[in-house]
This record gives sequence, C-alpha cells and structure tokens, in this order.
Amino acid sequence: SSSSSSSSSSSSSSSAAFTADSSGASPSLPLPAAPSQSLQWRQQFRPLIEEIPDNDAHEAQVLRATMQEDKEEEIVIDGGPNRPPEDFSWELPQSLPTDPTANLLRRWPYGFNNAFASYFNHLQEELCEIVDLPDIPDAVPPTQRRSGRLRREAEEFDPDRYLADLMHDEMVQEVIAYEPRFLSKSLDAATLFSDQDKDVLRQLHNKEYLMDQEATTRTYIALIDILFAFLYDLRTTMEDTTVESGWTVRKLSSTLSWLDVFDAPQEAVAACYRRSLTYPLYRHWQLSQAVLGDVVAVLRSGKRMVLKCLLALRCLFMSEFHQHHNNLYVLDYCVWVQHAKNSMFSSLADQVECAVQTLSKDDIELDLSEFESLLGEQEEEEEDMPVGE
Repeated sequence: SSSSSSSSSSSSSSSAAFTADSSGASPSLPLPAAPSQSLQWRQQFRPLIEEIPDNDAHEAQVLRATMQEDKEEEIVIDGGPNRPPEDFSWELPQSLPTDPTANLLRRWPYGFNNAFASYFNHLQEELCEIVDLPDIPDAVPPTQRRSGRLRREAEEFDPDRYLADLMHDEMVQEVIAYEPRFLSKSLDAATLFSDQDKDVLRQLHNKEYLMDQEATTRTYIALIDILFAFLYDLRTTMEDTTVESGWTVRKLSSTLSWLDVFDAPQEAVAACYRRSLTYPLYRHWQLSQAVLGDVVAVLRSGKRMVLKCLLALRCLFMSEFHQHHNNLYVLDYCVWVQHAKNSMFSSLADQVECAVQTLSKDDIELDLSEFESLLGEQEEEEEDMPVGE
C-alpha cells in the first residue's frame, strides 16, 4: 500500500526548526498571517471553558516557561522529589469520556480538552483529507471512533509489506542507527527558541484551562501519540522533512486522524505501534521502538523540548488541510504546555519506557508473531529444497 496520499501543499522546510544556521542562532519559523484565520476559527468554535488572564499581564507571562528558569516546587510526597504523589495514577477508569448532554444534543466533542463541536460542519467535502473518520465527528461517539480505528487498521495492515521490511531492512537499520541532532541541543531558552518562536507564542492567547484530573491526565497521555508521529517523521527523514511529512504525522497519530482519546499510556503506545506498522514508508518493530525512545528522551528533557517540538509541528501543519490540526490541538498544546509540570513529563516518560519493555507483538493484535512464524517456515522449506527445483 502507498506510504502516503499527500494532499499537502506544505513546504519541506519545517525541519529547520531543529537546525541551527551558520550564525549559531535558532532558525526562523514562518508566522501565520495576521490576523490569523486559525485563531479566528478557534475563537468561533470554542466554548467558554478557559479563564483568560488580564491582557495587560499577558506579555509578561507568555514566555514564562521558555525564558525563565523552571521554578516549580519539588514534590516530596512518597515517591521522592520531582514525582507525582503516590495516589496519582496514569490508569483512568476504562471508559471513554462523554459529554453529559451528548445523547440529548447528538453532539460528541473532540479536540484539545474536548472543547470543539460543530467544527467540521462546513468541511464535509474536505473531511477525508483531514481525518479518517467516515462521518462528521460530532455524530460519532468516542467508543465508535475507537472501534472504527481498530477495525480500519486491521483491514489495512499489509502482512506482506511488514514482512518485506523485516527481511530487507538495510535502509531501516540506517534510520534506526541515526542519532537525532535535536536531542543534543541545549535546553537553554536563549538558544533553543528563535525570535520567531517567541513571536508565535506571543500571538497565542494565554489561558488557564479548566480541567478536572481525568481531562488533565488524558491531555498528557495524548502527547505520547502526537509526539510519536512527529518524531517518527523527523527520524525517518533524518530531520529533512518533506511535502509528505504532514500526511505522515497526521496518519500516524490516532489523536489527529481519529480524534481518539486514551485512558492509559500503554493504550497510546500500542496505538503508536499499530499505526506505524500499517501506514508509513518504513514498517518495522525496532524502528517503532527507536521512535518511542525519542519520545522518552523528549519527555525527560521537559516542557521546553516538548514545546519546541510542538512549535515545529505547528509549522509542519501550515498547509490547507493540516492547519485544522493546529486549530483543534497544536495551538492549544503550545499554550497549555508552558504551564505543565516537568515532574509529570518525567513520570510520563517512565510510563512510556515501561510500556515499551512490557508490550509484546501479540499485544498489538495484528498477528505479527503468526506472520513471522509462517515466514520462518517458508524459509526453512526453501532451504530444504534440492538445488535446481
């Protein structure tokens, strides 16, 4: 099956977000048009669920996470410093979130913090270019988004393609051996963020999002899925992104392509495996593990590196169709992550690392072990055949 179906008209220069120029300064990211159409859409469709700080204080606050040293309190409860309290759990009740009024209104929200509804009403003709859902998302309950995603992945998984990459993996091994340059960048805000990074942040409204514990936990967990998709493309292109990169990121992320949500980090990691073995150019278990290792490294680096990835992703999604993912997720994440806690990112990295160590090929439910066994039997039969037959 094709590695992409690019409808993107985006440029291939977003990799510059992680590449220093000859002067040593961070490169520029293209800015949205002013006034930004994406900001207008966000305001038009967003319910009033955030507290908006005083605009006079906004300029002083907007770069708090990027330009100042982190001063969050060490958590010294049970688990020691820089860890969540002992009673915190990444495992949420096994039920997908629902809107209490959804059954009455026939409306199922989506997007960052489930804050969007009716967004796709005027985008029905373009829907298949934006998400993989066959129907307007408002009409599809979260449980059906999940079941539809799993069914589609099972139908579109190509065992022959998977086994071909397993047998002939010379190119894949080069990608696995690649050491991403951006992971070695200094976390000093003065050099990590370019002036245009800061300008982008200043254009975003500073908000304090009203989230309960479950919503907050799901917001952290969804970052696994989004970062994985972005970092897969960054690694496989060796940080030289292409016009296909927007499609690749959208397709690999269950959050972006199916508006799916996760109740536990392990669910998100399993989804990363499934989609990375079904859709992109390289479909290899060890490559997926290498990208998950990149996710762990970014999370352990803290919110500055997470924010840098999100700013680069925003740049990647500036094309006609992919800008909707900026509207629905990325722009809000760029604001929210500035107020997130490094201790939570560190704990989330531990969860991803644990999932990588414990999840087996059988847990992914694509019959990988069975196909590999059949391949092994076929190779044995061919070896046993007399020469010339």
